Parts: sequence; structure tokens; C-alpha cells
Amino acid sequence: MKINEQFPNLNDGKRNPLLARLHERYPLWLDDLGKGDANLYAVSQSIFSYIKLDKNFYHSLMKNKEDDYIFLSLIKNIKKFCNGIIIEGIQDYPEYEYLKRCGVDGAQGHLYPTYQLDNLPTLSE
Repeated sequence: MKINEQFPNLNDGKRNPLLARLHERYPLWLDDLGKGDANLYAVSQSIFSYIKLDKNFYHSLMKNKEDDYIFLSLIKNIKKFCNGIIIEGIQDYPEYEYLKRCGVDGAQGHLYPTYQLDNLPTLSE
């Protein structure tokens, strides 16, 4: 089950009765971390299977490559509390390769072309 930073009282972590019950019953994914509505306390409660960083947050972190250590530290520390991290807003293959080297587990973005269902290329064996 995917929730985002708008989830009521997300910052209470396991002290939030609804969030605690959902965590007991379902694998939870946190969407759009870094959008600005949550702190890292809920992340530190190890209640999310996967955490996806907000694309604007990710892009702001990557503006200055000299601050690479901040991004690497963030990834390393978040991974202590979940099964994996997904980055939203990936634009090209070199960026994807860089994120793999950083320990990111998944990517979402415009790496591959979009096709209408009727126009999908056929796969040959």
C-alpha cells in the first residue's frame, strides 16, 4: 500500500494508531519523501518497505554535484530503515547508472520512450 507525506499524522510514526495497524497488515511504501510535509521520524520507525524520493527534492539535491556526499549519506541512512529506495524523475541512462552505483534500488522517470498500447513495437524472438 502506497502512502505519501499527506497521510494524517505521518510524523508520529508507530505512535499513529492507523499507521501502526496498516503496517501490521500490509507492506507500506512511502511516496514523495522530501516534498516538505514530513520529517524523517516515520522513516526511522522501519514501517516502510520502500521509500520513493520526490523528484523535485532529488533534483534539488543533484543541482550541485559537489554536495554529492549529502545525497550518498541520505541514501545510506534511509536504507537502514527500509528494503529499498526508488528515485523519481530519472531523465537519462548515465543518471540511472550513477544511481545504481549509489545504492538506489529503483528508478522512475523518462528513461525509455512512451508508447500508446496500439503502437507498441512487436517483440521478436
